[in-house]
Amino acid sequence: DGKVGLLRVEVRPWIREVDISHAPKSGQDGADMARTFTISGLAEAPRVTLNGHPATVRPVGQTFRISLG
Repeated sequence: DGKVGLLRVEVRPWIREVDISHAPKSGQDGADMARTFTISGLAEAPRVTLNGHPATVRPVGQTFRISLG
């Protein structure tokens, strides 16, 4: 839903895990920055870690949304 800074996403569909590392670059802030990350194409909600910590996964239709904040 907006711009991301430095982003790395590792998807392990065989064990339903997603690892997201995200950090804005210096000078990136404000309303144009992404607040959520959306995952699609999975039949079930994955276990997600965001910057090394468990993240809450919200189902939205046939997608899954993770808050980046």
